[in-house]
Amino acid sequence: MTGNMDGSWRIFRALGIDVYVHWSWFIALMIFFQLFGGDNPLMFLFLFGTLFGVVVLHEYGHALACRSVGGRVGHIVLWPLGGIAFVQPPPRPSALLWTIAAGPLVNLALIPAGIVALLAAGTVGASDAVLTYLNWFIYINGLLFVFNMMPAYPLDGGQILQAILWYFMPRGRAIYISSAIGLVFGGVMVAFGLMGHTNPEIGRALPITPLWMAILGAFITWEAYKTLQVSRGST
Repeated sequence: MTGNMDGSWRIFRALGIDVYVHWSWFIALMIFFQLFGGDNPLMFLFLFGTLFGVVVLHEYGHALACRSVGGRVGHIVLWPLGGIAFVQPPPRPSALLWTIAAGPLVNLALIPAGIVALLAAGTVGASDAVLTYLNWFIYINGLLFVFNMMPAYPLDGGQILQAILWYFMPRGRAIYISSAIGLVFGGVMVAFGLMGHTNPEIGRALPITPLWMAILGAFITWEAYKTLQVSRGST
């Protein structure tokens, strides 16, 4: 782990792309370990490390897709709410669409890979720990794919929607629509997170912890709001 950039530390470089991890990622690790790591610390660390690796692969999907269409690729930063690939695809909808879609497609491809591994592990009589891990691997990728494909900016699905709309209208208008949807979607997430925190039945039905859903929703709402304000002048 070398270097420092705005609170982020470079951990490795591969395929010409530097990968950084923000200091807040380690805070999140400690918090989640206290909440969920007590019963099986080793399994928790394996799963948290897997989440880290899967997010890195997801961001590499964005970066390599952008490079393939002639775009500019910077670096990747991992932080508690996921990852960010600093990319700049050429200003055309097809380039943006491929750059954004490639990230979730990585998670989609990992799901059948995990299923094959799970079936093989069951055939050879692997331990319960291995089977549990593989089930979680499939779940993590499925959750990331479904969540990221929600058509709400700044999620990948919202940016994919923006690229598709860009085929039929000015880009500013496409950004405005996708960010407006993101504003509503983020608000709904916050509401469900707060309800899940006060109502255990709702909390158990949520795919992630109520607190984490509320935090993610607040982040989406804020990012969508900022983008909506900027895009208003170009609609």
